[in-house]
Amino acid sequence: MALDTALLGKTFLAGDGSAPTACDAILAAALRSAGVRVAGGAGLRWQASCDAAFPWDAVASLVKPARIGKQAAKGGAAAASAASAAAAAPAEDDAAEGGLSKKAAKKAANKAAKKAAKQAAIAGGGAGGADSPRSAASSSRSRKPAKAPKAGRLPGLEGHEAGVVTRFPPEPSGYLHIGHVKAIMVNTFYARHYGGKLLVRFDDTNPSKEREEFEASILDDLVSLGVKPDMVSHTSDHFAVIIDYARAVIRDGHAYMDDTEVEEMRRMRGEGIPSKHKLPATDAATNLARFDEMLSGSPEGVRWCLRAHMNMSDGNKCCRDPVLFRANATPHLRTGSKYKAYPTYDFACPIVDSIEGVTHAMRTTEYRDRDPQYSIIQGMLGVRPVRIIEFSRLNFVYTTLSKRKLNWFVENKLVEGWNDPRFPTVQGVLRRGVQVEALREFIMLQGASKKDGDMEWDKFWAINKKQVDPKAQRFFGIGDETKVAMSISGAPAEPEAFSVPRHPKNADMGVKAMFKASRVWVEGEDAASFVPGEEITLMRWGNVLVNSVDCDAAGAITGVSATLNEGGDVKSTKIKCCWIPDMPGTVVAELHEFNNLITKAKLGEADKLEDYATPDSRVSTRALCEPAARSISGNDVIQLERRGYFRCDSAFVDEARPLVLFNIPDGKTKAMSTLSTGLTSHSVAAARESADVRKAAAAAKAAGSA
Repeated sequence: MALDTALLGKTFLAGDGSAPTACDAILAAALRSAGVRVAGGAGLRWQASCDAAFPWDAVASLVKPARIGKQAAKGGAAAASAASAAAAAPAEDDAAEGGLSKKAAKKAANKAAKKAAKQAAIAGGGAGGADSPRSAASSSRSRKPAKAPKAGRLPGLEGHEAGVVTRFPPEPSGYLHIGHVKAIMVNTFYARHYGGKLLVRFDDTNPSKEREEFEASILDDLVSLGVKPDMVSHTSDHFAVIIDYARAVIRDGHAYMDDTEVEEMRRMRGEGIPSKHKLPATDAATNLARFDEMLSGSPEGVRWCLRAHMNMSDGNKCCRDPVLFRANATPHLRTGSKYKAYPTYDFACPIVDSIEGVTHAMRTTEYRDRDPQYSIIQGMLGVRPVRIIEFSRLNFVYTTLSKRKLNWFVENKLVEGWNDPRFPTVQGVLRRGVQVEALREFIMLQGASKKDGDMEWDKFWAINKKQVDPKAQRFFGIGDETKVAMSISGAPAEPEAFSVPRHPKNADMGVKAMFKASRVWVEGEDAASFVPGEEITLMRWGNVLVNSVDCDAAGAITGVSATLNEGGDVKSTKIKCCWIPDMPGTVVAELHEFNNLITKAKLGEADKLEDYATPDSRVSTRALCEPAARSISGNDVIQLERRGYFRCDSAFVDEARPLVLFNIPDGKTKAMSTLSTGLTSHSVAAARESADVRKAAAAAKAAGSA
């Protein structure tokens, strides 16, 4: 029988009321687990079609969940394990084939059926109360993961044999940040690893905070991260169904309406004080009337909210009668003014997860106290249970992920906006030069740890460098304000082109043109280290012999004269410097370096953000780059040799619209740059001191020769 089509949305009567068989126990438990109404019955009707080829996947993923009454809901999450136990026992035909008589086979099957029924009864005995769902929640966390192939340190998923459906449920009230990226990639990995499905569902249950621009940016970020969900939905798609479930929990005595003020409710929940309206103080009819009044948005209705009837003395305060529904007259982005009240995330999520077929809900440790509440609500409703998988949140030192704190930087104009390269938003870190593959590798290396901690950025940047270096073309760039002219005798009078690989280890990247010239620019810091009579190397060209270093009255270097020695041994020189020809076609560039936005590794609750905001977290340097840098386009990653890696934020147009490059850290304590730059300076004084020592040694040698 085609269960995937015959049972869609239907109440199902199993058997003819005679003695139950093993097949009946297996079928009933599976149907209950899938959320199908099962009304009593047992018997011979199903013995012929319930066999080893039973379409469990069809039941688990294709049958529409329906609300189950108190008795039918008793199977709950553990009914599935009861079914598995029964399935493990030999069916009558199999036992007979194994050598048992038909009588003995029938006896074995009946015994297995009784055992399965007993396990199902034990599993469902407390359904609808405050204790049994809580026990189910605790047991769901104690399950051992199934043996499965790993990627990085992620464990296998229990129950993956029946299919895996994961979901990422962002709220469209802000921009995605690196904390969200871990959730996205963990969910994506499991869905793809097991050949399952990835759902992206916008949790649009609070119209006061949601905006279309946030939803659009989230979808754009998913594209940037290379994530392709199998389905995109909204919680608002299910508002009508969620309202029906709300009415059901009121009728079943699991929820009540309350008009306690917000702050007072918070205090009472903290102290474990029940509301005067807590059941059984009010009846279902009164609560249903008040619920409908709330939905109408009337002045009387907006006073009320729907609360779950749980346990106000629970040690977990999240399980002390949480709010399930509250009034909000703000028009919704998708439903307009149709609704005047909306479900909370805590109520909507366990419902929609079950409706949409989610099998494993990945939740960070910040939800740990709310996870039992999730399972309790599913038990109250009798919907198909969903496994909860916990993992630690991704945090970094000197970084805040708080939307409120990040918004402070935006409002005070300390950053460009939410895509500022100093921000931990997805858009921000990608502008900084973060590579998606590096993010994925870093997250996979964190594994399944549930221990929260603040990661060091240098570990991530070191992984990022491995992705950047193989594709970063090499260029030369000279500080514009500190450049020094070098005149080279023996060099071509007019610029002369020669070919150089764009990457020293990747010939597939092709070649670029560099130009020899009789006058070139070198770094001022390099010039300060030159000693007359010393041979140095102009990288990619050859050696020159320094004739003189000219200075003005103040001691500032004004120029260097040298003689070309192309046949010199480049391995024998101590100084190797970058250079660019003094010719038309050079490229003006802005080099931007960034620091952390805050000066404290981890902000405390009482810390004022303004006390720890870094005063100068962005510094720009103007540079001249070789003519080949005109080929650099937006989003390219390159290396300015001896300065570091950069991401191109905007390509060169003209001097007024220069090449804009953002420095990409490489994970080293000191900057890769051997040159003085705004935030990562290697002391010029140290270079000059070294030059002075060599000059003194040269002078002493000359005096000795004399």
